[in-house]
Amino acid sequence: MPEKYFFENGEGEITINIGHFVNKIFAKHVMDYGQQNAEKTRERIKGIFKNALIQIQTHQTPNLLLIGKVQSGKTSNLEMFTAFAFDNGFKTVIIYGGYDTKLLAQTSNRFRQTFDVSESSLEPTEPELFSTDDSGVDALDEDILNKVYDLGKPVIFVSMKRPAALAKINNVLGKISQNGRPAFIIDDEGDQASLNTEFKKQKKSPTYAQIVEMKAQLEDPLYLSVTATPQANVLLGDYSSLKPAKLYLIEPGKGYTGAEFFHLDEDRIVRIDKEDVDQLELGTIPNSVYVALHHFFIASVFMMRRGIDYSDMIIHTSRRNKDHGGVYSTLYSYIQSLKENIKDNNEETAIQLAEIADAYTEDYFDKDLITETPFDDIQEDLKKVIRDTHLILQDSQGKLTQGNEKFRLHKIYIGGDLLQRGLTFKHLVTTYFTRWPKKSGNMDTTMQRARWFGYRSKFLDLCKLFMTSTIQSEYAGLTETENDLWEQCYLVQQGEMTISDIVIDADSTSLNPTRKNVVSYKSVKFSKKWNNQKTGFFDEETNKKNNQIVEEFLNDLSFTPSTIGRINSTVPSCFYAEATYEQLKAFLNAVYGIFDYEPFNKNDILKICKDHKIVIQKMFGLEGQLDYRKRSFNSDTNRILALQQGPDKSDEQLQHYQGDSYVLVDADAVTFQVFRVCPRFENKLLLIDQIQYMFSIRVPKDRKGFVKNEFKTTN
Repeated sequence: MPEKYFFENGEGEITINIGHFVNKIFAKHVMDYGQQNAEKTRERIKGIFKNALIQIQTHQTPNLLLIGKVQSGKTSNLEMFTAFAFDNGFKTVIIYGGYDTKLLAQTSNRFRQTFDVSESSLEPTEPELFSTDDSGVDALDEDILNKVYDLGKPVIFVSMKRPAALAKINNVLGKISQNGRPAFIIDDEGDQASLNTEFKKQKKSPTYAQIVEMKAQLEDPLYLSVTATPQANVLLGDYSSLKPAKLYLIEPGKGYTGAEFFHLDEDRIVRIDKEDVDQLELGTIPNSVYVALHHFFIASVFMMRRGIDYSDMIIHTSRRNKDHGGVYSTLYSYIQSLKENIKDNNEETAIQLAEIADAYTEDYFDKDLITETPFDDIQEDLKKVIRDTHLILQDSQGKLTQGNEKFRLHKIYIGGDLLQRGLTFKHLVTTYFTRWPKKSGNMDTTMQRARWFGYRSKFLDLCKLFMTSTIQSEYAGLTETENDLWEQCYLVQQGEMTISDIVIDADSTSLNPTRKNVVSYKSVKFSKKWNNQKTGFFDEETNKKNNQIVEEFLNDLSFTPSTIGRINSTVPSCFYAEATYEQLKAFLNAVYGIFDYEPFNKNDILKICKDHKIVIQKMFGLEGQLDYRKRSFNSDTNRILALQQGPDKSDEQLQHYQGDSYVLVDADAVTFQVFRVCPRFENKLLLIDQIQYMFSIRVPKDRKGFVKNEFKTTN
């Protein structure tokens, strides 16, 4: 079924065929993801594919950047893109499928299954797939390749993203003519390994050199770089042959739970002490690891009761193999003792189960779940879970533990770098995460470690993250940065700004955007977004005075309810009022401390407010809500972990509330959001006597950010 599209300038047209491959993949997506998600994917990719053809026909640089979210199901979009390409004359796709054998196998198996690749069929409707991880590529010669193409079969090459593997593909491509056999490249995780780490020396790093050679052999083909962390890609300059000309967003499907749902909702987080991290570094397993393990056992019981046979846990504490081995050995001994005692049904079993029961509390599970199902009722299922629990050492030393995973129902992965990108854990309920750079790290690498993102709506109530307050605070900041970058990319996609205009917001995180050896960037000041109060005050007398001053200030204003930020609802999201400069100045000068500490500066705020309208938004006293918000603080620094609230639902179509950052009555005004906060620390106890007012301010003032910095080379 052909569809015609005309160029906007009226100087040409393109035809897109929707045939066997698109219909096949669409039917499979309907089975796997539902009609609605499948239709969204097909229509999204049709638009991207159409624009890609326009780029080719108008001789624009055919480099595309496709941006999704971490573990949001980008591969289904790549499958659909491949289907459109095959239906429209493309004969070859080369997929860079990861930098290790497990990731490569994951990609190869996925495309084999989706496209029904057969070992014996000669039908033109069934592609051939050759992987650099088997002998298929090495055995290819000109006769076989020409036979494959003469049969009309499209070809899928899956290559590990390493120089030797890519060289194999280049060798194969050199054996055949590409005339009449258009090809395209999919660079999965395109911000990793592909980029030139020697551009400052005006040289080509080995992997990048092979990619550049491949693009040359294919005469500058369509090149799709796909990632969830595009910081490096959007900052690339003309020194890179992989610099994107266009970018497109791949929206997550229904039920995706990402950064906002884990790091702007404190109920998902179990905070662990820094002392526990110190113990791990010394080779001792702290009690919090056992608590996380016990949470995993119990959560797995309820997964099983919901008809979900599998469950996963991740323990990511270090990048060093020797550290992984120590954790593995200790936990292996502990779990084996549990299994043996359960098998013997001895007295020790009851003692150990009682220890596990300590994790069956409201700190880790919903109150309703605990009330409806007493611990005694789950003990037999708990024993079954423990018997079927297996440890997997996910690093280069753990190959013997990694086999036959389909027979391992409840899996605990222990590792470092091999846990942080590409691998998907579909049934992840428990994450123990303490790895953090001692010096400055990078936003993209750190966000890729968040394997807890994904499609977890069916068991989201069971999911828990065990991490320190510092790490939670950093991820909350990264969430703000990610949201800002996503919004900018949307504007680029809509043509309202260019890729070169993008600024990576760094006001909410201490991390750099990406590795300095792959891209040249510089720090700038720019104007954008909300500044959230970071520090609370816990002197009783100070709080009492400040609360009185805030209340007097608010009482002098005339407030109006607003539903902005809400969808199809009459429930107010805030009460807003306009304040005069004199009122604000008197207020800021009267309160103690709040506007004197980072990220605020009282004098700067007053300078800006002289020339702007001032809007005060009360974020409390709303219909159906408590008069205060419960918020956690770090007991060492008194810093709040997250002030603003994210959206109420992961599915945009089900959202009633878009989140506090969308509650903006007047975008041109200096806006003060006022929250009434009830603090709590690691012990979870609410400090009712320390309720205090906290602020988020949106002002047109400078923020820290990063932009691309052209680096002149002859590369």
